[in-house]
Amino acid sequence: MVLTLADIERWDAGSVREVFHAASSRAQAAQDAANGLAALPAFQTWGGVAAEAARAAIGKTRRDLDVHGKEALAVANAARSAADEIEHLKSELATLKAHAEHMGMEIDMVTGRVLPGRHIRDPVEALLKEEQLQPRVDKIIAEANMIDFALANAMHMADGGRVGQADIRCAGAEGSIGYCQRRRSNGGSRGRTTWSDWAVRGAEVSG
Repeated sequence: MVLTLADIERWDAGSVREVFHAASSRAQAAQDAANGLAALPAFQTWGGVAAEAARAAIGKTRRDLDVHGKEALAVANAARSAADEIEHLKSELATLKAHAEHMGMEIDMVTGRVLPGRHIRDPVEALLKEEQLQPRVDKIIAEANMIDFALANAMHMADGGRVGQADIRCAGAEGSIGYCQRRRSNGGSRGRTTWSDWAVRGAEVSG
């Protein structure tokens, strides 16, 4: 299932930036907590078996906090980059639609195909104009799927995994890494990842 131009128009960079800010705050909080545990004054005077056990437990907690902070930071960086790219991509799409309208052509927002408008009767003219516009449409769709891949990878990494070859092969046919991972993890029962899914996942990481 390939991302469509209609999907791109529905993207909201502001919502993605909210994920960035929330995940950034969580990463900083995790770092501050880890630093605070390292600086506890009690360990300067406390000795014995209990103290050693406490040091070991706190050491593990610090490592867990460090991992959690890095995961949140990875999500934050991916969300920030995606938000910038979404704004750029939506601007490109708006410009392309205006150019197509000026040329008397239409763009099917679901299929991504450039079609002649009702006032274009000459098939040669229609073909020439399609050849000018279609590569730009294809480029926008390809870039959208790259953004989808990057976000899916960041979210998956936050769960301790990474995008695998099976996901990449699936995306070659289905179009969306997020969709492929969801389908694999849910036995094929769920549809493609949406931007609301990303926002929910980002809130989980940041909460």
